[in-house]
Amino acid sequence: MGKEPGWDAVAAESQKHNKHRYCLFVSGNSSHSQKYIDTVQHICEKYIRSAYCVEIVDVFKDPQRAEAEKVFVTPTLIRHAPAPERRIVGDFSSEDVLAANMGLIT
Repeated sequence: MGKEPGWDAVAAESQKHNKHRYCLFVSGNSSHSQKYIDTVQHICEKYIRSAYCVEIVDVFKDPQRAEAEKVFVTPTLIRHAPAPERRIVGDFSSEDVLAANMGLIT
């Protein structure tokens, strides 16, 4: 499995409109994974509203993608845009800390 169909088009569109572009790597369909997804989406809605896209990658379903992105621990959130790329690994329990690490607040 490679990237989801259309992801390159989404990436190009997000760069064209100065959108924030993230990729969240999770492990399976557990309650923890769903909590990470909900947390990231909530933060994006709170701080950047509609100017973002988040791709969700399940490392069990797409291990090649995780390997290609050098993701060895979940959860891992990669900010692809705006540059520079930023990686956030591990504890997503504090929304304020996560938002700061995403570069959304200081």
